[in-house]
Amino acid sequence: MSDSSNKLKNKTGDNRMQQIAKQTVEQRPCKNNGKTEVPKSRRNLLMTLFIIVFLTGIISVNRIEAQTVIDSGTCGTSLIWQLTSDSVLTISGNGAMTDFTSSTAMPWNSYKTRILNVVIGNAVTSIGNYAFYLCSNLTSVTIGNSVKTIGEGAFGGCYHLPSITIPNSVTTIGNSAFSNCSNLTSVTIPNSVTTIGGYAFCLCTGLTSITIPNSVTTIGAFAFSITAWYANKPNGLIYISTCLYAYKGTMPANTSITIQEGTTQ
Repeated sequence: MSDSSNKLKNKTGDNRMQQIAKQTVEQRPCKNNGKTEVPKSRRNLLMTLFIIVFLTGIISVNRIEAQTVIDSGTCGTSLIWQLTSDSVLTISGNGAMTDFTSSTAMPWNSYKTRILNVVIGNAVTSIGNYAFYLCSNLTSVTIGNSVKTIGEGAFGGCYHLPSITIPNSVTTIGNSAFSNCSNLTSVTIPNSVTTIGGYAFCLCTGLTSITIPNSVTTIGAFAFSITAWYANKPNGLIYISTCLYAYKGTMPANTSITIQEGTTQ
């Protein structure tokens, strides 16, 4: 074999060894003054991940900022209302809400079918008459823990409202306050309530469970009429808490009724 052939083989071998050495260096971290240096490919990957997280944060902020105010105004001496583009109506401030004189007198009347959620602040002391009457697409209500009165017809005709949590600050539920809320299935009245107005839950046809404490001393006429709860009651006297609510069915002639001890109404 000639010298030139040997030189060519040696050169080829040297090149191959250099390539292997180069790959080995690139595939393992390098030390610089005792510190491990992250390979370039890994640095690029980390930078890409950082950019993705950063852009995701910007998108999330933009989504929050996108909930713009549709309309706002006052609904009491010291109360304001605000409807945002996510269909949330918020009542904030201090004190009592205006008692509206009709079912169309509330300032958000033109947006009633648009409202999906209502949030009533913790310093609001009353929910005005007809405040949310016929907000037919309303599905969620949050009532602050300082509300004492739920006014007449306040949530009447809110057909899609599936549940309601009445805070332990409420003492009075007005006439027809929740009438015709046909999607309600259960109601728990807190032990702060003393008065439930007439027709308060009338026509709540899906209402099967009602929990009423002994604090309730007055229940208006037909408060729970045309509900599944009432339909499931046997004929005869119906007591709710300490109240004699009604006589269901036709009372036979010359029937003598003995009212149970402790009845307040």
